[in-house]
Amino acid sequence: KFSQRVPLFFDMDFRNWSFKNLLEFSYEYRPKSFNNPRFDPMDDLDRMSILKITYRNYTDYGKRQIFNLLFEAGVDYAQKAKYQGQTLTGRAIPTRLLLGVYPFEFVNFYTESIYDPNASRLLQSSSGLNLVYQKSNLGIAYVYNRDPKGTTLSNQYSLSASTQYRDVGISFSLVHDNLIGKDTQRNLNLDYRGGCWSLGFLIKDTYNGNANRYVKEFFLVLNIFDIQRFTVPLNR
Repeated sequence: KFSQRVPLFFDMDFRNWSFKNLLEFSYEYRPKSFNNPRFDPMDDLDRMSILKITYRNYTDYGKRQIFNLLFEAGVDYAQKAKYQGQTLTGRAIPTRLLLGVYPFEFVNFYTESIYDPNASRLLQSSSGLNLVYQKSNLGIAYVYNRDPKGTTLSNQYSLSASTQYRDVGISFSLVHDNLIGKDTQRNLNLDYRGGCWSLGFLIKDTYNGNANRYVKEFFLVLNIFDIQRFTVPLNR
């Protein structure tokens, strides 16, 4: 296998703004495929001739990063490009866009998309927004994923919220599956934190698709040094 990368750096400063940029051209070549056992995508050793362009940007204001961007695109002249173990139809490899925006210290937003130019199809999209105020946190995230043939594999969003008053904390999380129109997981946790330990009470509501009903579980949770976690079921 032959590979070569050509990175180009260009930075710019304007008053309190700092822009760091990287533009990279890369080429990977493998003259033939190997008929080796394949247990996961890492075992794929197919013929390749991939030319790729990558652009990265990091934008800071003062000493704080407020924006970052990653863009990747390219072509495989051997037409062997794959996504999730399936060969794509065409020369273009999946285009990837990753964006992070942090306009304020209490706001964190990110989004990532993977697009198949050959079929003009969005393969993956994930986004998240997180808000922080003192010891409270609120987050929402969305994930969408499908294979190269267009079959939707996942379509769900999640919510999370937590707050702490002195040594007592409470948190809630929820995962909703849009494919079945159900909340697949609901968690409510109340805990008391000591110097190097915490003792909590956890309620889990899990959707059982086979039985078409929710299973409610209660747990006592002991956490030591944030390393060892003991979970004891109380009732099911």
